Amino acid sequence: MDSTDLRTAFQFIAFSFTVFRFIAFSLTTFCSIAFCFIASRLTVIRLTAFRFSAFRLTSFRLTAFRFIAIFIFLS
Repeated sequence: MDSTDLRTAFQFIAFSFTVFRFIAFSLTTFCSIAFCFIASRLTVIRLTAFRFSAFRLTSFRLTAFRFIAIFIFLS
């Protein structure tokens, strides 16, 4: 195994890592958008069905944003 083979192997590993990071970022972005959409729908349903107080809605939104922040941090 000469230096050219070793360089090719490292380039392949770096490329694979970049592709993995892109896929992970895409999935976390999609999941965050989907979670925002679901959370907004649940908020509307809860508002119309149960008429929650402002405090409970605020805590629900904070929980949603914490979930999104964890996804972004993990990516």
